[in-house]
Amino acid sequence: MNLPEGPRYDVAISLLASDERLGQELHDALRPRVGEIFFYPESQRDLVGEDGIERFRRAFLSESRVVVVLYRGEWGRTPWTGIEETAIKERGLVNNWENLVVVPLDDPPAPPPWLPTFRLWTGWQQYGVGEVAAGIARKVQEAGGRPFAETPMEHLERVLRKVAVRRERDETRRSGTGVQGANEALRELWRELENETVELSNTGQTFTYEQQGEGRALVHGFQTSARLTWKPVASNSVAGARLEVLVTRHHWVGQGKPGLRVDADLKADLAQDGRWGWRLLSRSQRWFSSAELADWTLHELIEQAGLNLLSSP
Repeated sequence: MNLPEGPRYDVAISLLASDERLGQELHDALRPRVGEIFFYPESQRDLVGEDGIERFRRAFLSESRVVVVLYRGEWGRTPWTGIEETAIKERGLVNNWENLVVVPLDDPPAPPPWLPTFRLWTGWQQYGVGEVAAGIARKVQEAGGRPFAETPMEHLERVLRKVAVRRERDETRRSGTGVQGANEALRELWRELENETVELSNTGQTFTYEQQGEGRALVHGFQTSARLTWKPVASNSVAGARLEVLVTRHHWVGQGKPGLRVDADLKADLAQDGRWGWRLLSRSQRWFSSAELADWTLHELIEQAGLNLLSSP
């Protein structure tokens, strides 16, 4: 099976109905970059009979330059994603998995058992939908697609959807629901830091974890410290609140940030899939789950501790 010279779609997106909002964000990020996109979660509920089944099958088997799967463990077990999975596997076996992008959404990421791991894209939460869309658009061009110019009406519709999502997210951060979500993410962050510090200390190296109240935690090792401080500004909102992460190359963090090597500010924020976590306030706007932020902090601590050891007499 080879793709026709002019495929009907540049991209076909397969996803669970529960991930429709994520799919819409990806669709809108792709819209100014590629041509026709097969994204039909709403119509899955309306299509019945062989015509509908065949339409979905062809879209993923032979009518698209690039196929994208927003993957969770349940994907492939519903009637429509089951049809799509069969077509995608047939396409992959014939074309050696060319132009297939699987984006794992579960935490931790887990690929389909039949997929070569080099076909995974794992940067959705960390780097945002824009980076994923850019990678897919590059694949479309490699597969013969041409740059696409959206109409003014399409541009307006995309911008209005983006504004609506941003407003909804901001309203959540200014609510009691936002405070509850941020507090749960903070407690999970402390648990992850403590558990991973215990694992490090079990190697025989000297690492310690210390929690100071509900809003501060410290990790120490090799005359290097990581201090994380949650700084809320209101009891009924997380708007304006920030999490400060400081890593210093001396044992106890003093005033004036002496020996400072890493200084990062984050806000409690929702991921595209609705999970609470932490987003850098720097230009990258990278999003972390609490487990990922604990890992990142300890990596920075270990890196600086290593520099301390190398520079010691």
